[in-house]
Formats: sequence, structure tokens, C-alpha cells
Amino acid sequence: LDGTGFDSTKANADDFIRLSTADTDGDGDTDDITVSVDLDGGGSAHRMVTVFDLTNPVGVDGSTDPLSITTFNNENNVVS
Repeated sequence: LDGTGFDSTKANADDFIRLSTADTDGDGDTDDITVSVDLDGGGSAHRMVTVFDLTNPVGVDGSTDPLSITTFNNENNVVS
């Protein structure tokens, strides 16, 4: 997220990272999580794009704050 306007010290993670419930494993339950990112947050040049899915994760759901499960290197906002 380097160069995108994202600041891990501010509460704007929802503009850049989204957790959504889904049925990615096809079991009929929306107990999986789709993780999406938007490179320019509130800007219009990019849109949310799914980066990966979490299948039946424990302790994470669609209401989980992305900052609570994401680690950033504050020098250049590298995400892990």
C-alpha cells in the first residue's frame, strides 16, 4: 500500500481493506471470508479487488476490524 495514501496510524483502513463473509468453499454456509483491497481507498481510480479468501477461519468474520489482524511496517506501509 506504499504510495496509496493509506496511513496505518490513522483509522482509514476500511477505505483500503475489506473483509466480507462468503461461501468460498461451496458448503452452503457463509462462514468464509473474502479479503479485498483498493489501492486508492476513497479515490475513483481503483476498486476493491479480492486478494485472497480465508476458508472457515476461527475468530475472524465480516465485522472484524482489518487493523486488528493486519501488521504494517510504518515506514512504507508494507502489509503482512
